[in-house]
Amino acid sequence: MAIESTVQIPVVRNRIVLREPRPRTRLYLFTATAVLLIVMLFYIWLQVQINVRLREISRLEQQNRVVQEEIQKLEAEVVELSSYGRIHQIAEKLGLEPVPNEKIVRLGE
Repeated sequence: MAIESTVQIPVVRNRIVLREPRPRTRLYLFTATAVLLIVMLFYIWLQVQINVRLREISRLEQQNRVVQEEIQKLEAEVVELSSYGRIHQIAEKLGLEPVPNEKIVRLGE
């Protein structure tokens, strides 16, 4: 006894037959959508991190400028305070006199 299988093929004239998407196609579509969503979320997170770092860099650059200005002011103050004329005036006010060179004793020579 021979078993015959019959498959019905839709016969359509001048029409488009839309078939239900196969479950495998739905899985691919879901996977592709999920991957795209993950990539988009990663991109957004990355942009936020870049903006945070740029703001931090800007703040640190401003802080660096302030510190550099303070360093320049302090260096100018050092030059002013260590000038020979100023030291000589303070020494005279305190009653100090220059020591002659012959009274200077050098040790370790």
